Amino acid sequence: MNAMTDKLKMEALNALATPLIARFIDGGTWPVRSIHATKGLIDVMISGQPEIRDFEEVTHLLDGNGIKHEADDFRHDEVVR
Repeated sequence: MNAMTDKLKMEALNALATPLIARFIDGGTWPVRSIHATKGLIDVMISGQPEIRDFEEVTHLLDGNGIKHEADDFRHDEVVR
């Protein structure tokens, strides 16, 4: 992966204690299955079903230690294409 083309800061995301819980702008809170840094997508379990969503919809992540992390901290300010 290339930090210049990735939409998300994967090293920072990988440093978080797991499991992760994502909070979305629609108010939903769901367990994270995986995050795709290049495409800026997040794979969550919603009511027992996997769903791929845009990381732009995430307001914050809750790590395995119960610490809240703002989603903006994991987005690159500018992505070079």
